Amino acid sequence: ARKLEGLWWADGGAYVVSSFAREESPVQHDGQVWFYDPRRRTLTLKVLLGVNPDPGKDGAFDGPDNITVSPYGGLIIAEDGEGVQHLFGATDDGRTYPLARNELNIGTADKPEFSEFTGPVFSPDGHTLFANIQEPGIMLAITGPWKRHRRQR
Repeated sequence: ARKLEGLWWADGGAYVVSSFAREESPVQHDGQVWFYDPRRRTLTLKVLLGVNPDPGKDGAFDGPDNITVSPYGGLIIAEDGEGVQHLFGATDDGRTYPLARNELNIGTADKPEFSEFTGPVFSPDGHTLFANIQEPGIMLAITGPWKRHRRQR
């Protein structure tokens, strides 16, 4: 891994985000999420993002950063990769899905640039997901609708 990013304590342990690793790693990837269980002293890979061949298009995600655990099951991850920027979810079995895409172009029409999502967190009642767009500094309140995913242990 190139560096550690987001961290979230839940489920009796810590979810840890690792940024991309390419040339420096025997397993090239565009991000990972690990779960550290202090009682068992284990570190388990939960999400592995393959190398994104075209970050300017929707599809594969890259550059996971901030993270939270959803009260509905799974993870919510803020993307800080190349190209388009998303909030995306990951199920307990590591499948990913888009939640939101940042359409606010802070670059130009010829050279678009999209700022990263940051700080996803659910309200205490679990009804609202708050997230931010780093530049120009916008907070979003996303109200769903949310549905519970079956947890796989």
